Amino acid sequence: MIVRLLHLLVFICAVGVLAQEAVQGEGMLESVQKGDFYMEQGRLQLAVTEYEKALAAGAGSASFLNRISALYMQTGQFPKALKTLRASLREEPGQLVLYSRIGEVYLAMGQLDSAISSVDCKSAVHGSTRPSIDFVSSASASNLSRRRATASTLAPA
Repeated sequence: MIVRLLHLLVFICAVGVLAQEAVQGEGMLESVQKGDFYMEQGRLQLAVTEYEKALAAGAGSASFLNRISALYMQTGQFPKALKTLRASLREEPGQLVLYSRIGEVYLAMGQLDSAISSVDCKSAVHGSTRPSIDFVSSASASNLSRRRATASTLAPA
């Protein structure tokens, strides 16, 4: 009799835990969907808020981390972008493009040596021969075009 009661108690506890995990999973999914919606609407700060809720609820796949890191970069939250990109690399180490993104973050923070080092790390993994020169040239061209785009949007009509 006592054994049956213990089995019943364990079963009830297990059902309760599974139900709680399902509710948390639904909340995480809802936050991701809201974040996606806000991204599409160009409401980046609201998207960040929703993605951070999903992150706190357990979202942590490499693709999700890449998505939120891009959003951090767009909103100028470079330290958070860097932390998230590194977490994504830990989650899925073979993402070579992330080394360049990490370099872009360092460059945006004015840390050229760290930017070059990050890209050189990619080359060591991938086997490129002139990554630092290519990265600096590419980053300079990218920054120049961003500045031109910003200047054209700020110019009086």
